[in-house]
Amino acid sequence: MQDKRIVLPGKVLDNVDPLMLGRVRIEPQTKLENQSVPTKPDGSPKSVGDYAWTSEDPFIFIPLLPYYVNQIPEVGEYVNIIYSTRVEPLSNNKFYVQGPLSRPWNNERETFLNAQSVLDNGTSIQKSYEPRNSKTGVVQEIVKDIYPLPGDNALLSRGTTDVVLKKNDVLLRAGKYRKIVVEQSSGAGQITQPDVRPYDKRSFLQLSIFDQELVDVGTETIDTSKYVDKDVKNFIEWNITNIDTSGITVDGYVQIYTVKDVTVSDFTIDTGTTQNCNIVPNTKYEFTGLTIDDTIIFINNYIRGFNKGVINIEGYNKYPNSGNLIGQFPFIYGPSVSTNSKLLDLNPTTISVENFYLKNIFQGIKLFDSSNLPGFGVIWDYNTVGQQNVESSVDIEKSEYRDNPITYGTMGGDFLYFLTHQTTDDKFTIDLKNTLYGIDQPTFTDYLKDRTNSMVRGEELYNLLDKIIRWISGHVHNPIEPPCYLSGEGENSVSLDDIQKELNSKRFLNPNIRIN
Repeated sequence: MQDKRIVLPGKVLDNVDPLMLGRVRIEPQTKLENQSVPTKPDGSPKSVGDYAWTSEDPFIFIPLLPYYVNQIPEVGEYVNIIYSTRVEPLSNNKFYVQGPLSRPWNNERETFLNAQSVLDNGTSIQKSYEPRNSKTGVVQEIVKDIYPLPGDNALLSRGTTDVVLKKNDVLLRAGKYRKIVVEQSSGAGQITQPDVRPYDKRSFLQLSIFDQELVDVGTETIDTSKYVDKDVKNFIEWNITNIDTSGITVDGYVQIYTVKDVTVSDFTIDTGTTQNCNIVPNTKYEFTGLTIDDTIIFINNYIRGFNKGVINIEGYNKYPNSGNLIGQFPFIYGPSVSTNSKLLDLNPTTISVENFYLKNIFQGIKLFDSSNLPGFGVIWDYNTVGQQNVESSVDIEKSEYRDNPITYGTMGGDFLYFLTHQTTDDKFTIDLKNTLYGIDQPTFTDYLKDRTNSMVRGEELYNLLDKIIRWISGHVHNPIEPPCYLSGEGENSVSLDDIQKELNSKRFLNPNIRIN
């Protein structure tokens, strides 16, 4: 039967064209008009090595695609060949087009056998894993975003690089995927699972345009309220040592502790004075033989006096003996650990009349009669019961999208180099000879890094300069003394340590973006 196919199969023998025009030597895989293509010209005694790439070579095919789209198949790959006249297989007018791939991750090199799996004569060849779900149309996650999608134009390499032209974006990528080890399936050694995975740390250039622009539209002041924890300054411990249930009289004491490194939120009633507490001398006021009501009044007067800044109870030394207290807030009042354990005793066999009176005392102890924190509570500030939120105003920058086209340009990679040929400083002059076809890694690591400087982060540099200026403008010193260590007050204060730490951190530099 006569073969009437227009496009015929061929197998690449050699792709190193001496003229560098993209020609390849191809072995046709079919006969034309009952003629077999000779292995060498008729009547020629020359070996293949003698006539290859000469005018006598019958296997030279010209790329059908123009030279400006350079796509040269690898040796052993499947190609489509086209003859200008089917009856003249030895004519120079022979052309080729790259053959099909069986799976997109075989772009590095496709075997002659695999290429036929998508053709009529490849029905017996094992089919590949489908990177797109045939029912939902969704690209499988393991290869998502690696390969071009319908509607996008692209130029693909035989490796990890490509140029993708989307409707409003241009992507130039290198390192878009990483190779992994995949088990081979049975049957002709075909790999059915992709051996590539997306690589987030690719090197890339992206140019984009969007229909809307995000613009600033001024500021808005918003009142906020949030809780900011504080360290406890003092703990007022009240302790009931004895309750005489026959005459209903109470013995006990109240005293003050300083507290260190414990926040209000972390200070608990069950641990009390075990939390970094130290007794303040001359603050222990003992009492005996008080009624239940007088006990409550005594303890409350102690707490309320501490709140006002002076504890002045008749029959006891005033505390402090002169002036008023400063810096006592926030403070906490509560029972001692032993008293609290009695309050928590709910065992029916041990609950006593004493426990009943003890709970009455607990319920009566408070800064104000109307307070809902009896027995144990925090005084946040003067006459302020309970933990408080901090009220503040925050200026919020407002923005909105408006219909105005806006463009973005982005370059990314583990290291970025911005190089100029015009730098004349010997330390930073870059010689880019022999890099016309690309810069190799040793040039990056052994040459360019030492002849470039880190890029400056503008805002971070501004913060450093601001601290230096505030320190200079706020410092004072005597003519015979060095400048003061700390400059300014409160939130605006700046120390030499602050400046030195900022310099040492080098946050104002990005060593991975370099210039010469």
